[in-house]
Amino acid sequence: MRQFFSLLILGSLFVFFATADEPLGSKAKTAPKGDGKKESDTPKYVSEIDGKKLDYWVKQISYKLKVNHDASKREAALALIPLFDPEDSHKLVDDVLLEAFLEDPDHGVRMTAMSVITAIGFADQAHIDRAINRMIALVRMNSIHTKMEALTGLQRCGPLAKKAIPDIVESALHERTSWQLRKAAANTLMIIARASAAGESSDNLAITKLIISLNDQCEQVRKQVIDTLIVLGKPENPATLTNLKNAFEKRKKAKEESTTNKIWCCVGLIRLNPKNATSKDTNVVEIKNYLASSTVAVRFEAIRAIGTLASEVDFLIPELQSIVENDKEVSCRLAALGSLITMDSRADLVTEYLEKYKTRLETEGKTLKTDGDKNLNKNMVAAVESTIKLIKDRQKALKEMKEKEKEDQKNDPNPKDKKSNPKKGKGGNPVLKGSKKSGN
Repeated sequence: MRQFFSLLILGSLFVFFATADEPLGSKAKTAPKGDGKKESDTPKYVSEIDGKKLDYWVKQISYKLKVNHDASKREAALALIPLFDPEDSHKLVDDVLLEAFLEDPDHGVRMTAMSVITAIGFADQAHIDRAINRMIALVRMNSIHTKMEALTGLQRCGPLAKKAIPDIVESALHERTSWQLRKAAANTLMIIARASAAGESSDNLAITKLIISLNDQCEQVRKQVIDTLIVLGKPENPATLTNLKNAFEKRKKAKEESTTNKIWCCVGLIRLNPKNATSKDTNVVEIKNYLASSTVAVRFEAIRAIGTLASEVDFLIPELQSIVENDKEVSCRLAALGSLITMDSRADLVTEYLEKYKTRLETEGKTLKTDGDKNLNKNMVAAVESTIKLIKDRQKALKEMKEKEKEDQKNDPNPKDKKSNPKKGKGGNPVLKGSKKSGN
């Protein structure tokens, strides 16, 4: 059952990423008009806490005002700020929030202020720049704990924190005293070093330094580095591209490398040249062969890899169907269902297959005798039903996105003449984007 619910969560995330066109926290906070308004449609912000309005709690935050000398109470007051509507609170909050992050003498208060900033954002660019500059300064500090917290803050800034890349590379990515920091640095680069708009390429410095990190002594760090390089995509620089291909090949052949990392190196190589993703491609064949492994964890990773490659390898749908029906491990069967969700190019075919398979399961369920078999059958039917719904929801969301893109292109007379503006780019974070009222 635990794996079943994990599948549902995973499937929901697929739909979320297909439909999300605005960064976290930037959606309008107004309820829909008309008789169709639902209470659930309106974000539940508060107007007061313990009978006190926002201005009271803002005063409790400021160390300079000397209203509250207790750092624990200042930190507690900070934690309450996101409960108020950020669309209406910037004028009162922004200056004091930045002051708490930059100047409060207590480390805990400063770090909580950073978390709040990355949750609700700022309304103007000057505050944004000062906040990011401070996070970069924290990355340079000697404390591993402080570096980790700064990386978390920068992650939430998205691609607009690209100016932090040199400091992350120098002060965190190759920090020998903490594998956890190196892993966190690689994860942060995955978020801030990627292209912030269509047609752009990911940061070459980040990719170059991550290639070096593919030789990290820690397996978990290498796994994160591989994941990050896959997300950052094909480098624009030809020399960097060649180095990346060679590095993936080297790791794939390394005797000491884990099978999981070898599988994802195959994914990385396929992504660098998706036109070669045919049934005869060496990397595709390797992933396919891993599906027959006697080790559950290896099969599971290979299934996930196919789901990540999605329609690029839709010719492997029969293999996924076979796993759904025949694999002895439930987690692998559920993972295969999850990978089928991503096969957008063959969504109709997959849905038709799942409808028929669900009918077969229901028929088989009537002949089962033991409670264990009945429960497994019931859960598989529910999983297939959920998968069908997720596929339909995903396709609907993708269709709506395409229609919106066409409409935007129609309304934009000179789309090619417009350069990417990171302040308005998708994938940014509220700390960088600001509120809708601010116009950022």
